[in-house]
Amino acid sequence: NYSGGSQPSVLDWSNSSYASSYEVYLEEGDSSPDNRVATVSSSQWSPNFSMTAGTWYWKVIATGSGGSTSSSTSSFSIAEPKPGDFSLSSPSNGASFSVGNQPSNLDWGNSSNASSYDVYLEKGDASPDNKVATVSSSQWSPNLSMSAGTWYWKVTAINSGGTTSSSTSSFVIRDVATVTANLSGVTGGATPENVQWSIGGQTKSGNPATISNVPTGSQIVWASH
Repeated sequence: NYSGGSQPSVLDWSNSSYASSYEVYLEEGDSSPDNRVATVSSSQWSPNFSMTAGTWYWKVIATGSGGSTSSSTSSFSIAEPKPGDFSLSSPSNGASFSVGNQPSNLDWGNSSNASSYDVYLEKGDASPDNKVATVSSSQWSPNLSMSAGTWYWKVTAINSGGTTSSSTSSFVIRDVATVTANLSGVTGGATPENVQWSIGGQTKSGNPATISNVPTGSQIVWASH
């Protein structure tokens, strides 16, 4: 058997007495090969084409002035090259989300020769072994609600020749909270007409009494404007 896309470099057989030439028959998937690929004068032939994955059958017929004699049929198998290396792309490692606003897709690069992908996703385990999906494309849309915590994920590319795994990536889902405005710089109990605030580096403005769905741990700065 041959793996990783390799194939036999030579087909050999013993000499047949009184043979002047040999006809070589080789065929994939047919245990009674009738596809003649070469006629040679020696007891050896080097395949001059690339063989696809599968089971190949071959035989040799020795010919001479007195007639012909056929060998028995033999076979060998060629395994598909295992999937190529690939990497995870989105969400980026260490990305942050909030409960109710989780990643809509997990994306990765295509793996050459892959026929399918197993997706592993697990909370709190840096070596995830919880398989959540098997897909044929390089994307999966989570169909579960993710609770707050650190989620780890990886993908394994699969074909008949073997498997290739990505590295493990992670993202964080944060709890959310309702934050009451602390209007700094407002004097005399006056209600400001406009307030500017910053949450997680994003600046917004308005006149709220409370802000909902703020990821816990975000830096919140209030200022009158």
